[in-house]
Amino acid sequence: MIEQIEQEVRRSLVARTEALDAATFSDVIDFQITTQQIREMGQPRSHAPRRYLRGFLRQMESYRCIYQISVDDLEQRQALKSAFNAGCDGERDFVLPKQNNHDWWGSILYVGTSASIVSRLREHLWRAPRKTYAMKIGSWSGENLEATLCVKVFAVLGQQPEVIAQEVEDALWDLRRPSLGKRGGK
Repeated sequence: MIEQIEQEVRRSLVARTEALDAATFSDVIDFQITTQQIREMGQPRSHAPRRYLRGFLRQMESYRCIYQISVDDLEQRQALKSAFNAGCDGERDFVLPKQNNHDWWGSILYVGTSASIVSRLREHLWRAPRKTYAMKIGSWSGENLEATLCVKVFAVLGQQPEVIAQEVEDALWDLRRPSLGKRGGK
């Protein structure tokens, strides 16, 4: 039994290594958005968030993408953490991602992968279905919070993008140690 397991693990590792060797990646698209912009565009039934994100990401909509959301300024991170904790403590009818370090937030808030990058970033920055784990910044950031979020996105090109995207996301998660979310796919 152990030999069969070892053989399967070796086969799987070789297959993933071969897929990574064959993979290519797009250039990184990097943009910023403020919490004020999130509030202004976040009106119910507004198409502004989708239009805004498509302005940066239209060429990536048909690819599996890896993304990172960060806040460089320490005071802004502390304000975001306080607002997030208040959103977690209060009554809400939606789920939020888990905090990975309750005492301190690093500059990287979240790392993820998605086959529908515009929709997924919209869920993180504005709103998402109640049971979807996303940051939903527009739902808890309040009227006075001022922060600039940096978003970086790149696409996995070539064959087997699902396998490679998850491997790359996990590696990025290990390198960056985001403040929110979990490592690995669903």
